[in-house]
Amino acid sequence: MKTGALWVPIIGAVSIAIAASSRASAAADIDFKAVVNRTSATTTTQIELTLSLTHIHDIYHIPSPIIDLRELEVRDQRVNPIEIDEQGAIVNSWSYDLSARRAGRYQVGPARIELGGKVYETEAVTIEFVRGSRSATASGKKRSDPPDEKLEENLFIRAVPYPQRLYVGQQLTLEYDLCSRFQIRDVAWQKLPSFSGFWAKDLFVAERLDLHQEEIGHVQFLVWPLRRHALFPTSSGRHEIQPLTISAALPRDRGLQRRRSDLLGSSFSRRKQTVEIHSPGVTVEVLPLPLAGRPGIFNGAVGSYTISASAAPVTLPLGDPVTMRLEISGKGNIEAIAAPDLGEMLGFKVYKPKIDIHEESHDGLYVGTKSFEYILLPETSGNLVIPAVEYAFFDPLAAVYQTVRTEELRVEIWGEGPAIQSSRYQLTRQEIEELGEDIRHIKPDVTQLAGGDAYLHQKVWFWALQALMPLAYAGAMLFHRHRRRLQGDEAYARRRRARGEGRRRLRQAEVFREEGDCRAFCSEVQQLVLAFIADHLNRSASGLTAHERRELLALRGAPAGLLRATDQLLGRCDFARFSSVATGDAEMKELQAQAEETIVRLEEALR
Repeated sequence: MKTGALWVPIIGAVSIAIAASSRASAAADIDFKAVVNRTSATTTTQIELTLSLTHIHDIYHIPSPIIDLRELEVRDQRVNPIEIDEQGAIVNSWSYDLSARRAGRYQVGPARIELGGKVYETEAVTIEFVRGSRSATASGKKRSDPPDEKLEENLFIRAVPYPQRLYVGQQLTLEYDLCSRFQIRDVAWQKLPSFSGFWAKDLFVAERLDLHQEEIGHVQFLVWPLRRHALFPTSSGRHEIQPLTISAALPRDRGLQRRRSDLLGSSFSRRKQTVEIHSPGVTVEVLPLPLAGRPGIFNGAVGSYTISASAAPVTLPLGDPVTMRLEISGKGNIEAIAAPDLGEMLGFKVYKPKIDIHEESHDGLYVGTKSFEYILLPETSGNLVIPAVEYAFFDPLAAVYQTVRTEELRVEIWGEGPAIQSSRYQLTRQEIEELGEDIRHIKPDVTQLAGGDAYLHQKVWFWALQALMPLAYAGAMLFHRHRRRLQGDEAYARRRRARGEGRRRLRQAEVFREEGDCRAFCSEVQQLVLAFIADHLNRSASGLTAHERRELLALRGAPAGLLRATDQLLGRCDFARFSSVATGDAEMKELQAQAEETIVRLEEALR
């Protein structure tokens, strides 16, 4: 055997060994692990789970990890910025804020991620949630956050009721303020009180946080007004109002001994913790209305009121109606005011009133006017008197009943007897009630209505207007259907806004390109394409893997060439983001044009 022939199998064996060693080295260069900031917490606090993927190679499009968190409540989840560790490796990480409604031990994970056809898994982590207010600490680490008791001293909801002892029907004003020594974000309502046993009206509900500084217990706090309610108790006894619950995000690197300028600063740590904040429950004592001194005409009004009356016209022929207007104004539950007793209205038939209410808030008190408009039909001619109307209410501040009254009103009725008038007008009681107005249209002789001009139905514009009415109705129905579908169909709403969101991201990418920020430009273009696809597929952009994306697009009819072009565009963006060589303006323009073309083709394919 020749010596040269012996080198062939040797070279082949060495090549196989080198390839195997390279694959093993590449696998060893990838580390996927899960850590928590603490292993034990109360049910009112949260545990942060962080999944970290460490690698030394540029990996084409890293998908989001897959992890089952159905037994827990995910308060917030986010993709953290890419970091470089001390060894120069790239670290991608994802964070989840977890809480539990029930105390107990829970196993989190393992989390899985697929890269290059291989699945990497983290180890499972066991965490525990306990009841009570004891603080939870991180396992094996000194905790940097203040304990829960310290947190509650520096972040709380203040509930201020006044007065705490009141009468049935008297206004109780309840204010909620958020008091904090920390910088906070992302405040959201979690649970609102039901106000059982009260007639409740909203005086103020915060749509954004407007803060002011206030000294509480010789300590400076930032105070945000949250809500203000006007509550009117409907029965006597002790009433308990359940707590108000909100959630808010706090910086993890917060500290209580910070300077005032830092407390009011605009910086906010990228690492944050979401907590729930509960207001204290409120108990008030409601007294029954006293029996002593209660007038016979009292019908339950509580507050402070005035009454006025007017009538029009004051001179009219027999058979025409008179409109009488009563107005009750003041402070109190305006909606609960009942119609006053008119007493005996001699010479008139009285019909049911038309009621109108105007309410507003003034210095934290509910004020307004309630008007009652009556139709009075005179039954005889002469000078008739509309008697004074009395109205009684209980004044809770003075703790006495008071009565107010209107002045007498006089009207002059002239004309013939009621029998002749009834034949002239031919208005029955039911017709007057249905009329609800004090004007009857005058109908002259029909022979006097003809004029020199053509009748309305003989004009061209009249029939053109009639033809447009069905089209306008159809357009209104289509618009209404579109609005209802936007509100009820999330997938439809996401598809409709995808184009506008894409145009906005393209404009932002162009700004980055003009500024020469190639990494920000490539990141914006990549997020634009991924978000556009996710909106059309009604999927989460962060949880949509490359494999799922290709399968779903293929099922929706996207051609293979479009799928390859999309993958190529995303790959070029990934490479440009992490490459040490900056991307030039010409290449960025090319990427922008490719992104615009890809979006157009995707929209046509997914239509």
